Amino acid sequence: MSELLRPFTTLLISPEVPMRQAILAGDKTVTLRLGHRDYQRGDKLMLCCHLDPWAVMTTVVSVRHTSLAEVGQLDWEAEGFDSHQEMVEGIERYYGPMIPQQNITILRWGALEGQLTEPPTEDAEAPTRQAIQASLEPNMEAAKRISELGMSTEPPTEEPEVVAPEGSKEEA
Repeated sequence: MSELLRPFTTLLISPEVPMRQAILAGDKTVTLRLGHRDYQRGDKLMLCCHLDPWAVMTTVVSVRHTSLAEVGQLDWEAEGFDSHQEMVEGIERYYGPMIPQQNITILRWGALEGQLTEPPTEDAEAPTRQAIQASLEPNMEAAKRISELGMSTEPPTEEPEVVAPEGSKEEA
């Protein structure tokens, strides 16, 4: 009988450049997530960002479920926080107000196995902005021409009058 394989899982990472740089450097290998997440040791994990395309593969090395109040110093320090209170405030930036009994999953991963895009730089968002601007230019030119010709880009506010073709039953 064949072994049941678990699918790989994605884990969304903030588009903040310093966080991605820390992951790529191997300095960040842990995350705290709201709720009881069903990760298991050995699971393949894709760390990625849907806002600024970037992804790497890794493997889950440990999973621990606890409450927000019970997250220990080793865990919040590994996540980059200087205090438990700073950790709570950091988590609340993503999930909103929390209570001490809130379930938290502490997920640690191992070495990165691949990189699907260039490493982030401080100006990582600039190409995206430039690409968006370039894609809008033809539309901006068309809108300018329509305006110059005195045409409106707004939809008509009245129903157009329908004229029946010659020889139709409506004409009589």
